[in-house]
Amino acid sequence: MKSSKKRVAGWSRFLMFAIALSVLSVSYAFAGGFESQVDGAFHGWDGHTVVRLTDGTIWLQREYYYEYHYAYRPRVIVYTASGGWKMQIEGVSRAVGVERLR
Repeated sequence: MKSSKKRVAGWSRFLMFAIALSVLSVSYAFAGGFESQVDGAFHGWDGHTVVRLTDGTIWLQREYYYEYHYAYRPRVIVYTASGGWKMQIEGVSRAVGVERLR
């Protein structure tokens, strides 16, 4: 009986996370943001990372943050925040400030 309650609680937390993520994605779109994908492999943030997206835009990391994370064509959300742009890459722990190069 206890394991089924834990299973239900686990699914409830997962469902709430999925709903919150969906709401955040929609709010980014309304706040001047957009969703895309990295064009190729992503190796994480190193302080001066350049990210090319599948829509043809190119972005430069403008705030220092280091995190190694390898992913092939991860999803990306780019949104406006405090006078600039932030980029959240799927699987990375936080959004990083970026500037558009092209």
